[in-house]
This record gives sequence, C-alpha cells and structure tokens, in this order.
Amino acid sequence: MLIKTFSQNPKIMKREIDICILSEVHLGTLYCKPLELLKYLKSIKPAFLIVNGNFIDKNQHRRKYFSKKHLLVIHQVMKMALDGCKVVLVTSEDDDFLKRFSGLNLGNIHLRKEMVLKLKGEEYLILPEPAKSGRKGVYGGINRLTSNINKMAGIFQRFGRSTENSRLPLFRKRKPSEAEVNTFSRNCAKYALKKGYKAVICGKIRNPEIAEIAVGKKKVKYLNPGDWLQHLSALEYSHGNWEIYRYDELDFGLPNPKLRVRDESTSEEEEVFIVRKPIASGLKE
Repeated sequence: MLIKTFSQNPKIMKREIDICILSEVHLGTLYCKPLELLKYLKSIKPAFLIVNGNFIDKNQHRRKYFSKKHLLVIHQVMKMALDGCKVVLVTSEDDDFLKRFSGLNLGNIHLRKEMVLKLKGEEYLILPEPAKSGRKGVYGGINRLTSNINKMAGIFQRFGRSTENSRLPLFRKRKPSEAEVNTFSRNCAKYALKKGYKAVICGKIRNPEIAEIAVGKKKVKYLNPGDWLQHLSALEYSHGNWEIYRYDELDFGLPNPKLRVRDESTSEEEEVFIVRKPIASGLKE
C-alpha cells in the first residue's frame, strides 16, 4: 500500500474569548452577509455564543430562498454547540418561528425571550428591544421599511434574480438617524432600570455602541453588538473587558486577488513511502 505525503497548511489558531454576542443576522435575506459571518465564527472559540434577536429573518417562512451559504452558518453554530460552546438564542417579537419555543433547552442550545448574564458581580439584562417599543415606537418606521424591502425581495426571487441584487439600492436598509439611536438606547436604559438592572445589552437598532446612559440620577451601562447587514460587528468579552469587533477581510489573510504578487511555481518531488508490504497472492501461476 502506497501513500503520498503532501505539504499541508498549518491549522489556523482560533481566538479564545469568553462571550460573543451577535444581533440582527437576518439569515434568509438577500442583504445578509453569510460568508463573512461564517469566517468570523470559524475564527473564534467562545465559551458562550449569544444571538440577540433576528437570527433568521421573520419573513423567511413566506419565501423559497435559503441558500447553502446561510445553511452553513446554522451548521457552524450547531457544531460550536457540539464542541462545548453554550449557545443562547434570544428571540424577539420578529422571530415568528423561534419565539414559540422560548424556554426550550436542547443540550447546549437554549432559547429565551430575555436572559440575565452575571459577570464579576454585575448583572446584564439581555434582550433584543424593550417591550412594545418596536412597531409603534421610534423604530416603527424602520420596521415598515424593512417589511416593504422584504416584499420586494420576494418579487425579485420569484423572477429568478440572484443574490447579487443585494448590491442594488433597494436592498440597502436605511441607517437609523442619531435621534432614533439615542431614543432607542434611552428606552433600553429605562426598561433595564424598571427591571432592576444597571446594565443592558440590546440589539435591533443596528448601531454598535458601548456607553453609559444617565437616567435621572442613575447611570446604566448600555451595550449594542450592532448587526451583520451593514456594520458586520459583534460584542466580545474577554480578560474582563467588553470590546466591539468589526469584521475586516484582511484579518483572515484574504486580500484583494488583484493585489497579490504571483510567485514562480516550483515543482517539488512528492515523497512516497510504503506503509506495509503487499500481501502475496495465493494463486499459483
């Protein structure tokens, strides 16, 4: 039996972090960034992975579009759970499919409407958005715009348009104004104080931020992981500190192919060795 040995690339070391929090992934839409998210998830090794709302788009059950790239993201999350990572899916009002299973535990995968994270004696309330603040509140206009974009995306899909249509202005979701961001973050801080917490982690508004918000005489620590539609950002907790991660293609050693310098190809002989001697046949000539 002959075996050929080839030179293999060294394994990429994963960054070990304590907690990773994602939000606004929207798998199943044309404007999602599944490949970038897949690269990021494969590059880290968190103890906790928390997806804070809108993991799968709310209108996905009405569509026939769910490409292999999006399915690979779900497969990677499942693989991380099998490898020991605790995965928590915090469902929002828009998670029509998942919110009915809130409270379910499947091994290392947990579904919750809200959750409390305890770190160094401090409790963080994690929720996608304050109760009853999405459709009629400051974020209602963005929700209506998103709904219209989803309807138009479905029309394009029926006519066989490819995912490259995400480059069209139609599929570029409107960036919330500064006033909307400030109002949303303040509502989150008020909601956290009402629940008895001095730190809150929210999603929904798609604006990554770590700040302190004054509510009367009290201050509330406010954190937002951003989204994987425009900012391609996440919250990471390691060595006792929170940081905002922003995706960069250069972090993965994949620069623009046009900028690469081609080296001269050198042919090397392959090493061949015998594992065991061939078994002699019992047939006589």
